[in-house]
Amino acid sequence: VVGKNLSSNINTNFFNWMYKQLDWDKDITYESVEINEDGLEDVLNSYDGVNITMPYKKIVEKYLRQKETNFPNVNCVKKGFEGLYGNNTDWVGFLMTLYNYNINFESLKFILFGDGCISKTIQRCLGNTAVVINRDRELLQKCIHDSKGQTVVINCTPLGTNDLIDKSPLIDSKVSKEHILMDTNYSPRRTRFLIDGKENGNRIINGTDMFIYQALGSIGVWQSPRPLKYLVKNIELDKMKLFIKELTNS
Repeated sequence: VVGKNLSSNINTNFFNWMYKQLDWDKDITYESVEINEDGLEDVLNSYDGVNITMPYKKIVEKYLRQKETNFPNVNCVKKGFEGLYGNNTDWVGFLMTLYNYNINFESLKFILFGDGCISKTIQRCLGNTAVVINRDRELLQKCIHDSKGQTVVINCTPLGTNDLIDKSPLIDSKVSKEHILMDTNYSPRRTRFLIDGKENGNRIINGTDMFIYQALGSIGVWQSPRPLKYLVKNIELDKMKLFIKELTNS
């Protein structure tokens, strides 16, 4: 994985653990590389496959021979015979999360807080029908209050993590109990946003499934043409969730 501020990133431990479960660990290793932009191209060409995290999900495109996705940013790069090929597996993570939690995105409304890379991927998944609030907490609160019918509210910002651990997109957590609160963050498992939602009686979903499935999607791009269900069957979803829980101490 390549990016900045990777101290809390669990990719290296999680991927190496998955390769061990698949009995591929003798041939494959996964590393974290924290770099500035001027070193990005050299690192990309030094590995067979690379996960891209912030702040390089958009910048990386200029180093690609081909972008093999219609999504607006790249989080997965594979080295081919003729250069680097970029893909997006965040969409797999998001749609599989909806599937696992029985959320029919065609019948529900969505409000996204934040307009960065992960938000733009989710927007595309939803056919650009979601309401997007770019970090204006007062406007978010008003939109939730005014929303008619069950709505999925998704935090696509770092609020609730690292130095922002006590922060939430919500000013007032007392929102309609029919709304579903979802966070794209997986560490901690329950951010302030989700803790308050749980106490309020809302259904809550964290970013663990999304993280797992985008990771499995990356393995599909790099090593295995087999479907996700093969990888999930051989590693077991609950086992992966437990390992992530141990990694994040939450």
